[in-house]
Amino acid sequence: MPYCLSNFVENSALRSSDWASISYKIIQGIACGLAYLHENNILHRDIKVDNVLLDKKMNSKLCDFGHAVNNVKRICGTLQFHFIGHSMRSSLLLP
Repeated sequence: MPYCLSNFVENSALRSSDWASISYKIIQGIACGLAYLHENNILHRDIKVDNVLLDKKMNSKLCDFGHAVNNVKRICGTLQFHFIGHSMRSSLLLP
């Protein structure tokens, strides 16, 4: 039975000498799950500790896809931020 990540954090169940390796495994699982979704043109749009489940081996599972959208092919977010980020990225990459 999977457990909610927020329960582990609230109950201090993750405080141990292995915290660095456990947290890395959890974050890596979340990142891999998001990468899989994005490769399939799905945006979760509600990532938070309450929407991450852990099994007994601390493998992460994303849940609650109520705000998710698929077939995303347009720019999301504030256009001003997008263009500033794009120009900053270009200036950093080009000599």
